[in-house]
Amino acid sequence: MKEVKQVDLIGALEREIQVNVDMLKMQSARVTMFDIFNAVKNENATIPGGTVNMDGVRRSLSVTGEFKSPDQISNIIINSIDGKPVYLKDVAEVVDSHKEQESYARLDHKNVITLSM
Repeated sequence: MKEVKQVDLIGALEREIQVNVDMLKMQSARVTMFDIFNAVKNENATIPGGTVNMDGVRRSLSVTGEFKSPDQISNIIINSIDGKPVYLKDVAEVVDSHKEQESYARLDHKNVITLSM
């Protein structure tokens, strides 16, 4: 509906991808938290790819690098040791989970999701 500008969900679970780093594995692989942060950030970016002329119309191109699954995140290369890649899965567990629930909605003693406009 055009009249509705925003809807807040109350009581719904919100998806969260967790990267649980093993500090000992991270240290032995000579990887820092900054290395992990940068690798994930750089792989999960949409970047401009230039323009192309198609039938006299100039079109912008972009390369979408958004993750679709935790496995894609796990397979990011974050460093290399002696020419061998160190993957995120070598130093961390990537878990598809939910954020800690902050709001609840109930009706007749049952959990529900409320839409608030």
